[in-house]
Amino acid sequence: MPTALIDLSVLSTAARLRGIGRYVAELALGLAEVSRGTRVRVLGLERLGVTGSSRVTEDLAGAVQRLCAADAPLRSHTQWASSIRLGLAPTAHAVAPDVVHTGHPGATPLRRLGCARVTTCHDLIPLNHPRHHVSYRSGFRAGRQRLDERRFHAADHVIAVSQASAEDLVRLLGVCQDKVTVVYNGVDSECFGSEPRVDDRSVRVRHGLDENDYVLCVGGARWRKNPERAP
Repeated sequence: MPTALIDLSVLSTAARLRGIGRYVAELALGLAEVSRGTRVRVLGLERLGVTGSSRVTEDLAGAVQRLCAADAPLRSHTQWASSIRLGLAPTAHAVAPDVVHTGHPGATPLRRLGCARVTTCHDLIPLNHPRHHVSYRSGFRAGRQRLDERRFHAADHVIAVSQASAEDLVRLLGVCQDKVTVVYNGVDSECFGSEPRVDDRSVRVRHGLDENDYVLCVGGARWRKNPERAP
């Protein structure tokens, strides 16, 4: 049976509170749903150590719930990245999936996995706007360039969440266009939709918005979210 292994261990870091964490969690839940009753098995890598010790589960929904629970412990990004670099290869060889997907591209395995590896490129903002993002910590612009080249050239295939990111991969990093597929982020229609829900008015009243016009901006306040133009 064809098997895909998805890295959920990144949800044990602060990334679970950000867009990438939401991407990983929702992708896992969606794949668990659509693969049910098919001849494809989707596994979640719930826990990973630097030595390759791991917890792999078929219960993706349970793993997401456990990792994203309010009282779930948080690992540092450095700890998670070290486990991917050192521990993902031993785990992949033990599980023997057909493909491994890493939804956060922030760590690259140091050894080959014995199978295809797909990673997701959410954007290349640091290379497009180095004045805001790169410093001596990342080796300035040249260091970040080499880091991103390794991240995406080492993968067997790259998912880009937008056409702009796909074009940046080719233009800025020289990734082969045939190696990149654009897969747009989805929208949870149960949470977001144009049809009003029964409790909408009570929410507006609670926040003093029932009699006023308003604009809701759900992005962060950092410069790249362009908050000045939100109104």
